[in-house]
Amino acid sequence: MTTNNRGRTAVSENLGSTPTQTLRTLVSAVVLSLVFFAVVMGVAMTCVMYNARWSPNLVWFPLPAIALLVGSIYWANKRW
Repeated sequence: MTTNNRGRTAVSENLGSTPTQTLRTLVSAVVLSLVFFAVVMGVAMTCVMYNARWSPNLVWFPLPAIALLVGSIYWANKRW
């Protein structure tokens, strides 16, 4: 790490990223996480809808919803 004329550490010089790259990375991470959330919630809500339509007296939707959450978190963790 290098220090500037005031003795503070210049971290951004070490990372080698420009503010535009940092902003692009931040925006893409937020957008992708929102898309991930929307897809997972959409599939889980579809399970709820099918549960209400097919067998309203038997609650089975938490099992595929939990499996979906665990599987998607595992996939995202392995992917990134």
